[in-house]
Amino acid sequence: MRANINPNVASVQPSSMNLTREVSITPQDRPPHSFNRADLVFEGIDHSDDSFEALIYFNNPKANYRTGRSAEKGYVESFNIFGHGRCFGAPGHCDISNRSLRHGDLREPHALTPLQKRVVGTAALRAALQEHADGLTCIKVVPVQRAQEGKSWRKSATKLLRFGKVTLKTY
Repeated sequence: MRANINPNVASVQPSSMNLTREVSITPQDRPPHSFNRADLVFEGIDHSDDSFEALIYFNNPKANYRTGRSAEKGYVESFNIFGHGRCFGAPGHCDISNRSLRHGDLREPHALTPLQKRVVGTAALRAALQEHADGLTCIKVVPVQRAQEGKSWRKSATKLLRFGKVTLKTY
């Protein structure tokens, strides 16, 4: 299934198991130097499990946790999530309340309120638009966990990354 993306504000809805999404932003839709900045905005990130890092690639649907961080392989950037681990409180302790903050309410939001992360991908988007006739065709997010002590590689953490949506914004 191919998702056509508005080049100015683009959204795709990945699931926790399939973190590759086809997109279609061509150099004709969005010339490489028609924007000053491009951001991928991840919304609604669940951080109630273990910590992990999410590596982001453009036009590399086969990227995995061993792909590396070179621009030639489509690497964009990464973001880290400090996970809270499992809940040890009483039943309901870790449930996120739906209370709305009112003017003058100084309470902090619930500690497990979903997060938002912004990743700058200006150079990577420009490269994709300049180097590929089809432009940007794929966004791949590869969640990984830190290597265990004594190991030189990290393991895939695909089940840890859960979020609402990712939006590609150009300014």
